[in-house]
This record gives sequence, structure tokens and C-alpha cells, in this order.
Amino acid sequence: MKIYLKLIIKYFAGFLKLRTIEGIQTFPVLKSKKLQTLWKANFIKTTAEFHSSVVSFFEGKNIDYFEFGVYQGRTIKYFSENFKNTSSIFVGFDSFTGIPETYGHPSIPTGHFSVNGVLPVIDDTRVKFIKGYFNQNKNEIKQELSKSTNTKLVHFDADIYSSTLYVLFQLDDHTPYYAMFDEFGADEARALYAYLIATDKEIEIISTTFDDKFNIVPRETFMKIY
Repeated sequence: MKIYLKLIIKYFAGFLKLRTIEGIQTFPVLKSKKLQTLWKANFIKTTAEFHSSVVSFFEGKNIDYFEFGVYQGRTIKYFSENFKNTSSIFVGFDSFTGIPETYGHPSIPTGHFSVNGVLPVIDDTRVKFIKGYFNQNKNEIKQELSKSTNTKLVHFDADIYSSTLYVLFQLDDHTPYYAMFDEFGADEARALYAYLIATDKEIEIISTTFDDKFNIVPRETFMKIY
């Protein structure tokens, strides 16, 4: 049965976006009891509307923003411009040399998202970047999280399972916090599911966009982890 399923997926991969295929493969995880609130979340059509809704959600609150997977810095720049409180901090973690070895990941080759080690330039003294792979910067991650005194908003944008799962466990002592997942329909969903099973933590999914017209493959997803 598994062989036939793989052949069917391979056949239709030529007609459907690969991320949709990955989402379908992840569907049992997405429908699990641990993630069941996904289907009760507020559906938002575009990325721009999604980011705007997150800003509106925190209106009047002081926010400390941590981003894991920065790339060119567009998202951290957006939130630093929209969370204006002077006590807020914005910390971006990234190797800036692209995705590490992914063991044959179907859609993300090693080195994808590289900016050749060049950090983004953002004219805001509240913003800082820490360069290197997450497991190499374990102490730096802990130090930055320990400085946080405001409500935490964590942006998971590492895309792959291993990196996402590693960061989730690094944040385990800092619940409750709010989280955004940038590519939730595949590896990030599986990583969160594994984390929730291992720790027995809970989530409240607040809103999501979808990566396909059938609304079965979530993309950007906003939630509370507690």
C-alpha cells in the first residue's frame, strides 16, 4: 500500500505544488488532537494581512521578538517598525549561509536561503543579529531569552524539522509565549507535534493562511504555546 501511495504522489507532483504534496503527507499530524485547534483558527488570505493581524493582536503590549531564520531580514524589519515601544528587543538568529544539510529534503536543498554571510542592515538600535547555526549558539539563545521582560513573540522560520525542533526545546522553559510559523504545512508542523508529545505542553492556534486553494496546507500560522 505504501508503494502505491508513493507512486500516486510522484505522479501528481507534476501537477501540484510540491509544498501541497508535503502538506498532504503531513495531514495525519495536522489532524491530530494536539493540533486540532488549527481547524478552528481564523483564516487570513495574504501574508501582509497575516502580519498586520499579529500586530493588531498585540496592540498596547510591549513585545520582545525573537526570529529563528532571518534570511534578508524583511520580517524582523517589519515588526521592529510596527512594535515601537523603546523597551522592546528584536533578535534574529541565522547562519546567513543557508539551510544546513537536510538529508535529501524534497524541496529545500543545502545552502538554500544563503546571503553569503552578510547580515541585514536595519536602522534600529533595538535590533541585533546573532550569526551561526542554532546548535552552535545555544548559550547565546539562552542569554537573549533570559533578558526578555516583555511578552515574547517567536518567529520560527528555519523551515526544516531538526532546526525547528531544536529551537522549540530551547524555548521550553520560557512558556507561555506566542509563536509564528512561516512554513507550517510540513516540517514545522511535524516538529511542533513531536515537541508537544514529548513535553505535554499545549497550544492555542489563533490564525493561519493556507498554501493551497483547498485549505488543507497551512502556511503562516500564529499561536500561543503554553
